[in-house]
Amino acid sequence: MINGRVSGGIAAFVVLTALGCSGAGPTNEPIDESVSQADQALRPGRDASNRPEILLFPGSDGAIHRLTTAGRDEGVLAQVTNRGTLSGIALDRFGNVYVSNWGDGTIHAYTAAGGDLGVFASTGLSVTYALALDHQGNLFVAEGDNAIHKFSADGEPLGLAASLMGLGCPAGVAFDRSDNLFVSDICGSVIRKYSPTGEYLGIFAASGLSNPGALAFDDRGNLFVANTDNGGPFRNTVRKFSATGADLGSFASAGLHFPSGLAFNARGELLVSNGEQEPDSTAYSIHRFSAKGESLGALAVLPFAAEGLVVAAPTRGCGH
Repeated sequence: MINGRVSGGIAAFVVLTALGCSGAGPTNEPIDESVSQADQALRPGRDASNRPEILLFPGSDGAIHRLTTAGRDEGVLAQVTNRGTLSGIALDRFGNVYVSNWGDGTIHAYTAAGGDLGVFASTGLSVTYALALDHQGNLFVAEGDNAIHKFSADGEPLGLAASLMGLGCPAGVAFDRSDNLFVSDICGSVIRKYSPTGEYLGIFAASGLSNPGALAFDDRGNLFVANTDNGGPFRNTVRKFSATGADLGSFASAGLHFPSGLAFNARGELLVSNGEQEPDSTAYSIHRFSAKGESLGALAVLPFAAEGLVVAAPTRGCGH
């Protein structure tokens, strides 16, 4: 069991994960100027009112990296592997970080400060991709066996949460407010929907998609989908769908090259990581878009690809 972690109380459908929660509540301790902004923001039990949101992502260099959502480099949280085999990332409400390593078929866990908690899950896994947490704190893993595996808050294997109907390749997973599970099927170029009990509810969206990957919900319940295919008609775009599955058209495309990660910050801006290098460059980038889809330019330029994104939002307390 991970220290400080209990079942329940996580709103994983919102990419902003509230950190700084402990049984005693915030202590309003003075900020230690010798500690990085990221470590202050991720430190449990402290008043986070003036601390920045922290963007975390697994890099193609095998490490979990940190940036403020203003683009300031906050360094490496943890070096997971020396190979570029990281693919998905998730946070629980205590700031513990989970990352999938498709190189060895495991899910690794780290504390908010980067402490190594070891292998969290591996049973039944071989090629792991995207991760998501439901409201009960269960972890869901998109796997290369065309299924979604479920693990309890303590890492106990709970079997298959869903198997894709027909041929499919799960590439992205996300939950809505009602704990319905959404899965991007990169082979079928559709988004599939499952009930909280794993019942298949059919195809949620299909129009405007080309090899869909990363998924993210905004605070209104709209679903955003990263189109990755460089050969399809909707390549290098982010598509927007209403909570009922209505196609709301292309939301973003400027500066996108194989978008591989999506996350919203507290201002409602969409952050998108590029899985391919910028044209005529060896650099990768993370781009920022307004709530209306207007390009706000590059948040960061990196020497490696960000393979997924989550935003950790410091908070004064745990009143959810």
